[in-house]
Amino acid sequence: MYLKILILGDSISEGLGSKKYNYSNFLKENLYKRGINAEIFNLAYSGTTIKYVESIKKNILEINPDVTILFYGNVDGMLRPNINHYPNYFGILPKRYQKNGMLNPRPFYSGLWYKKLIQMIDSFIRTILNKILLKFQGSYTWVSLDDFKHTYDNVINYLLSINSKVICTSTVCIDENFFPGTLESYKKFNNIIQSISLGIKNVCFFDIFNELQSYKIEDVFLADHFHLSINGYKILANRYADLIDEMYRCR
Repeated sequence: MYLKILILGDSISEGLGSKKYNYSNFLKENLYKRGINAEIFNLAYSGTTIKYVESIKKNILEINPDVTILFYGNVDGMLRPNINHYPNYFGILPKRYQKNGMLNPRPFYSGLWYKKLIQMIDSFIRTILNKILLKFQGSYTWVSLDDFKHTYDNVINYLLSINSKVICTSTVCIDENFFPGTLESYKKFNNIIQSISLGIKNVCFFDIFNELQSYKIEDVFLADHFHLSINGYKILANRYADLIDEMYRCR
């Protein structure tokens, strides 16, 4: 069997660094073992939300995927310091800390001890600044719950209209020590993903949030306790392969 599989998501799906390690190759290998020859197209892009899909519909149509992995909510639902609060303490931070994601901890460190030390100190500062700003400025999410629900529903309807099966993936679980308040926010976003996906033909829900909670954080995540490690990607790929295999065996 030959399948075209499309991956849509944020940096967790795109991968980090110059080599962009992600779960696509592991998924391809897992499917091959199940007798499925898969061609995988990864349109995931770091820092994007579900709204990004609306801007790449032409690219999706050109691929014409048999299966689409939809993995959003992680960026959409993360709590961030409210930049509209007055006074805006965020605006007085050094410019490097005002860039997207720069108040989150580092995902990995250099192998050189002196560089690693500097990076660990920087990561600690980021985490502390984020906690302080969340406390004094309040929080918000880049995508509201209502907007997320509306857009997510539209994306699924679009994918079904081009005859693609869809795997709706929950957010990852997250470390409250690094991302205060985000765990509860993710639960709300996951409820939306699950409620939209259940009961629709050719759509399934994959609860990676609860599945990852059965592992030790250091066994499945990088140092930022947000992006997945190689082992975490292997777990993800294996479950996706199971779901895709099940979709086609139950036709």
